Formats: sequence, C-alpha cells, structure tokens
Amino acid sequence: MSDPNTTQNLEPVDNKKRYRLMIGIFVILASIGAAWFVYWFSYGRFHKYTNDAYVAGNTVMITAQVPGIVTTIFVQDADFVQKGTPLVQIDPTDHQIYLDLLLDELGRTVREIGQLFANVQIVRADIHANTALLLKKTEDFERRKALVPSLSVSLEDFSHAKYDMESQEAVVLSLEKKLLGLLSQTENTTIQTHPKVLAAKQQVLQAYINLKRCTLYAPVSGVVAQRTVQVGKWVQVPQPLLSVVPLDQMWIEANFKETQLSNVRVGQPVKILSDMYGYGVEYQGVVAGVGGGTGSAFSVLPAQNATGNWIKIVQRVPVRIELPPEMLQEFPLRVGLSMEVTVDTTQNKGSMTPQARVFYDPRFRTDIYADEEAGGYELIEKTIQANLPPFTKELEQNDS
Repeated sequence: MSDPNTTQNLEPVDNKKRYRLMIGIFVILASIGAAWFVYWFSYGRFHKYTNDAYVAGNTVMITAQVPGIVTTIFVQDADFVQKGTPLVQIDPTDHQIYLDLLLDELGRTVREIGQLFANVQIVRADIHANTALLLKKTEDFERRKALVPSLSVSLEDFSHAKYDMESQEAVVLSLEKKLLGLLSQTENTTIQTHPKVLAAKQQVLQAYINLKRCTLYAPVSGVVAQRTVQVGKWVQVPQPLLSVVPLDQMWIEANFKETQLSNVRVGQPVKILSDMYGYGVEYQGVVAGVGGGTGSAFSVLPAQNATGNWIKIVQRVPVRIELPPEMLQEFPLRVGLSMEVTVDTTQNKGSMTPQARVFYDPRFRTDIYADEEAGGYELIEKTIQANLPPFTKELEQNDS
C-alpha cells in the first residue's frame, strides 16, 4: 500500500509543473502573436501577396495571306527565329501566271490609251482639213449665189453648191463632236495617269504583292509554337499556320482578391518569383494597371447571380504587372507560367488607372511588310515604258 503522506507531498509538485508548462505555452503563444502582429503592422498590411498569377504575352498568329499548296516549312515548334526569317513557302506558280497575265493586260491598256491619244490628233487633223474644204465650198456657194440673178449659173449648179456646203458643215460638226468625246477620255491626263492605266497598274501591284506573300516571314523575333501546317496542305486565307511568341513582350496577370485591391496603385513596386526559376531569381516589376472587370465577368459563361440560390464569392480582378526588359532577356519566361507576386502598397497616393495616352504611340509594330510593293513599281514602270507609243510627249503636249 502506498503511503498517504507521500501522495499528498507529490500533488503540489505536479501542480507546479503543470502551472509552469501552461505559463511557458502562454508565453510562446504570446510571443508568436506579438511577432505576427509586428510583422503584420510593419510589413504584412502593406504587401499584398497572391500565387494566382501567370505569365501573359503576345502570341503572333501567322496566317495564310494567299491561297495555295504549302511546299516548304522552314521551322519547327520551339525554334527561335529572328524577325524577317522565312517560315512557310506556298507554291507561287498560280500567282506568277496571274501576274504575267496582268502585265500583258497592262501593256495592252497602255497601247490602247496611246492609240486614244493618237486618235485625238487624227480627228483634229481631219477637222482642220474638212474646215478648209468647208471654207472652199462656202466660197463656191457665195460666188454662185451672186451670179444667179444674172443667170450666169444654172439653178441646178447653185443648188449643188449649196448642198455640198451644208454637207461639209455636217462633216465638220460631226468631227467636232467626235473630238469632244475623245477629249472627255484624255483631257487633264497623260497615258501613264489615265484611269484605265492606273486601274491596270493597281491590279498588277496587287498580283505582285500576292506573289511575294507566298513566302511567309516572321513579323517579330520569338519562339515558334502551335505549328499546325504540313507540307502538301492546301491553305486558305486566313487559315492559321503557326505562332511566334516574342520573348521580350511578356507581362504578369496577377489575379488578386477584391479585398486586396483597396491600396493597389499604378507604379507600385512588385516582387515576383517564378516557379520555373525558383527563389534564386526575383523579378522587380511595376503595377501597370488594374483590369476593367473580374475574371468571372469576362468568362465564356458569366455567372448569373440574379437567382434565389445566390452565394457571395470573393471575386478576383486581374492586375497587369510590367517586367523589366533586362530581366526578361537574362531570364526569359514562357506564356502561362505560374508566378508568385507581392505588391508593395506602402505608397498608395496614385490611381488604379494609368494616365490616358496622349500621342497614341504604337505599343507593338512590325516593318517587314513596309516594302512589299517596292519591286512591283519597278516592274510596272518597265512594262509601261516597253509599250508606250513613239512620240508620246508630242501626243500628250498636242492634246493639252
């Protein structure tokens, strides 16, 4: 049997140990709470964090600009291409034949318009000759008219002279009307600036551009993705063939809860971590703007909240974060990568909306299509010069 005195002596000792343990636990919890409060008061309340953030970027879709059969593919998925690199070749045979046909048509048009200008000079010469003949017949008529009272000429001869004069007047009048019709087609223009020639030139230029567009070039430098085109496939306009993703045109779309956005402003610094590079790489971004609506509002099937079973859900709003170009160049990202974002809202005097752009400078552009028609103008001029009639300047000067 145990000694009652011994049991009584042990109980105070156990109570002291239990009391000390509770005090220790309370001190630890109080220290954790105090540390958390200090962290929240000095850092946490100013820094908004989310891991619902992803890399976004431009995806340049390369589409067929002319119909035809694909004969060559120069790239594969994941290839890096420089701006201006050929990507896909479409068989140019049909387009070359059509261009040659329109060049022949341009040559015929130039010759026809040249003949039109020549006809103006021919009619003017006819008017000049027939006017002289009219003057002669008018003088013959007047002489016979003066001799009729003296019966020096017969009435028949007088009548014939009158009819010849009136007939010649009609001929001159007809030629003058014909000249007016020709002048309506040539006045205030030259052979090269005639509307029919200009229309033929535009058709040739379009055919030339279509021929050049049989070769598709990369409009920007980037990584090839989403290649669906195959050799031998007939493609139509504007069928997508592949994509080019420019690695220098990336940004972050961070989906913050609406309860986190009260102090988020444009221009605030952002710390960004990528799941791809881990904690060894920290991007320093800047808030560029807050989206115009929540993700659910812009979804394919927006939520219908006007129902009896509505439940309030905290919404998320996309926040666009710009990345420094030098960081993107050193540590390139890919569209869709997961990111961790922390926005420093210590300075919250700005606006959620960026300032309106005054000069409307383009954010993105390419110049690979700027000189598509350059060779076409040379080809058109060569064709026109080969078909211009001789003495062209004389014809145009006389017409004016």
